[in-house]
Amino acid sequence: MDKIKKKRRKKYLSKKVQIKYAVIIFTVLLLLLAITQLYTLKTLNEILPYILSDRIGLEIRMLQTHLLVFGFFYAVAVAVLSIYVTHKMAGPVYRIEADARRVSENPDLGFRFKIRGDDEFHDVERSLNKMMESFERRYVQKERS
Repeated sequence: MDKIKKKRRKKYLSKKVQIKYAVIIFTVLLLLLAITQLYTLKTLNEILPYILSDRIGLEIRMLQTHLLVFGFFYAVAVAVLSIYVTHKMAGPVYRIEADARRVSENPDLGFRFKIRGDDEFHDVERSLNKMMESFERRYVQKERS
């Protein structure tokens, strides 16, 4: 069973697509985090000398550092979560694409599309299978007449 799962992942999931989107999401989050931190730092540097004591200013800077660190971990968590989401989305699309290519290269009217039970796109699977059934019925009717 374990071998089947490993084989399935290699065959039905494009790691390249998955990693590409995770990197894009991670980069955007880091960029947003950096912009927010720079704006906050600029604002604090302008305001603090006029309204706060050194002790309060130090506490606020410490808070900003904590926010930066937690923001980075948040960005990493979102990037990891995006890998999971792309697995659920890109996996079925990759599988449908591979199956459609296989059917177009070697026509088999008895072929039916199959998506893993916990993946998305079951409506697409049903529609493609209805299409294949329709082709098969028409072919059989044409052969009989």
